[in-house]
Amino acid sequence: MPLPPVRQSPGKLRVRAYALSAAGRRLANEDAFVCVVDPPSPEWVQGLFIVADGIGGRQNGQIASSVAVRAAREAVLGAEGLFSPERAREALLEAFRRADQDVYEVSRTDPLLDGMGTTLTMALLAQRRLFVASLGDSRAYLHRGRRLVQLTDDDWMRTSAEALPPGGDGVPDQGLTVVTRAVGWGDDDLAPQTTQVEVGADDLILVCTDGLWDALSERQIEEALHRHGKRPDVCVRRIVQMAAARPDADNVTAILARVEQT
Repeated sequence: MPLPPVRQSPGKLRVRAYALSAAGRRLANEDAFVCVVDPPSPEWVQGLFIVADGIGGRQNGQIASSVAVRAAREAVLGAEGLFSPERAREALLEAFRRADQDVYEVSRTDPLLDGMGTTLTMALLAQRRLFVASLGDSRAYLHRGRRLVQLTDDDWMRTSAEALPPGGDGVPDQGLTVVTRAVGWGDDDLAPQTTQVEVGADDLILVCTDGLWDALSERQIEEALHRHGKRPDVCVRRIVQMAAARPDADNVTAILARVEQT
């Protein structure tokens, strides 16, 4: 769905961003996130928002997602050179390479960690543009006016519990979501999907794990952002609490950033 025209006017834009993560009904929270606004370096980065949803069981998932977001953060905030759209995209791709390598190397240190991985979705705000890169089924959205547009595609498939290997966590006769591509699996051809969009005043950027979008309908998210978007701290708390309150709630993590005219 195409976005309405961007609202641009002279002057600088500022960003307010808030993040929240909840375990839901799970015993452990395998999600991890990074939410940074106006870092000292590089100067052209105005916001960096990262979410990851670990794969491979409680401890493994927690380790994979934590290692990935830390590596991705260091890669982007350590990027050198002046801003250009190509440089921003290169920084995100380098972040994915470094995250994949670090998670894979940690998985090789212990047989119990073998096979762990994580989704990874990154949104980089710079020079009135939002650069997005993603692998797995965590998502990035842009909300403008009353319209919510998904900026990422999911790398997953729906399968039956019987199709899973023995010892899986599936429940018979229920459809299950299986991530088909992830960070940390040592893929020689790691190629996250990337996109970029122009942003303007009053735009909302939402980056979240599947615990949010699988629990709430797009309309529920859209209405919450429209109603509470001027208070991103209140809004992100509301949508995370709504998702985490479901009887079958997964881990849920969301970052909500609002772009404002100064």
